[in-house]
Amino acid sequence: MGMGISCTSSANIKEQPTLSKQWFQLAKEIRPYWEEKLAMTPTCKDFPRLASRIQIDTTTYDEKSKTNIELKQHDAMNKIVRQLASYFKLEEVANGAISSAGKILHSKKVKPDYEKYSTELLNGLGGDRSRVVRIIKSFHQNIIAGAIYNLKTQALKDQEFQDSRGPDSWRIYVLLEKDTVKVKHRRKELFMNIDGTFKWELDIWFLTDMSKLRMCQLHIVDLALGDKEYQKKLEKRLGQMYKSY
Repeated sequence: MGMGISCTSSANIKEQPTLSKQWFQLAKEIRPYWEEKLAMTPTCKDFPRLASRIQIDTTTYDEKSKTNIELKQHDAMNKIVRQLASYFKLEEVANGAISSAGKILHSKKVKPDYEKYSTELLNGLGGDRSRVVRIIKSFHQNIIAGAIYNLKTQALKDQEFQDSRGPDSWRIYVLLEKDTVKVKHRRKELFMNIDGTFKWELDIWFLTDMSKLRMCQLHIVDLALGDKEYQKKLEKRLGQMYKSY
């Protein structure tokens, strides 16, 4: 089993120069996307489609939880907002934002505009000033783009891969602890030139007041190749980048 490498400590960088520098650089690349103004990010567009794939807890992740495809997009968003607001004791603010955004769904349009609903909802929470919104701003495509690039140019540069699609191809877990907020992106990818799939995880830690992105880690997990002999070789080559559950 490989171990994770943090991206915050200069001591760690000296001990593991290659991996630690990669993680330090990755955190450096992610921060500007997270710190960008809400209106300049794809947050309001991505939140509706990702809301049913997000799990929030205060103790541990339920790794076996499934995407809730039964919830309507606005209900899924409302659920996430209420859970996050409860952590910060902002239930009244959340209820007000949900009530205001709900008026959009009563328009005469046949198909609900969930991006518009998401925009109204997040701005109603306080926009960039809101700690709830600052967590939700870590749920979009630009946040994980650096991790995908890292895998394609570093650890898996010899193996082409693509999104596996499906409801569980991208899962997001949020752990709300006393001293930190942790967001985990887990993706399942399909190898293109060999038979098999793999999952990778991007872990991001924030201060509890959501004022700072502290650090990140990136791991490859759950390699599932048809050729088991090659899988063993790949696991060995990945070294500390690979973490088996």
